[in-house]
Amino acid sequence: MKTSNFPQIFRNIDGEAFRNCQICEIDLFEPRQMYVIERAIKNYLDIGGNQVLFEHAVCLSCAQNEQENLSEESRESLRLYFQAMRPKEDEFSGDFNQCLITQKSLENIEEYQVFGMGFGSEMLEMNGFPFALSGEIMEEIAEQLSKETRDYLDGYMTDKFGVPPEFESPLRPVLL
Repeated sequence: MKTSNFPQIFRNIDGEAFRNCQICEIDLFEPRQMYVIERAIKNYLDIGGNQVLFEHAVCLSCAQNEQENLSEESRESLRLYFQAMRPKEDEFSGDFNQCLITQKSLENIEEYQVFGMGFGSEMLEMNGFPFALSGEIMEEIAEQLSKETRDYLDGYMTDKFGVPPEFESPLRPVLL
């Protein structure tokens, strides 16, 4: 297990490390907790800027509980999707500046999500983390989800981030 300081892309909108779990609000640093970070970013390719659409850190305990809210059908579909699409360990570059599946550079992608794993103030590099997925791949993932799960995740977006249900984007937390 390799650790490093969090690069900017895995810091919150204020440039700081995520300090609390979005769900239970536990301090992720004292005592040190393992947690997952998800950030969705929209690139404005024509003007060269970007915007964070949502971001959060979720402790592993809450992430596991949230996964239980996904339908069994969705969990199995996601497992099969990633089993088929994810690069083999010896093919995994560990480069989170490109989409894990398409290998396209994030600089040239309109929307994408980055996923990292933390332990206290350090980023873990293990089990395929960190990685990024393009909006194109997030659309494919959304197609794997049951209506029940999509409705649940839309409600999660509304409750946690104030995003209205009519927000049309494939980018939503997947709580890997």
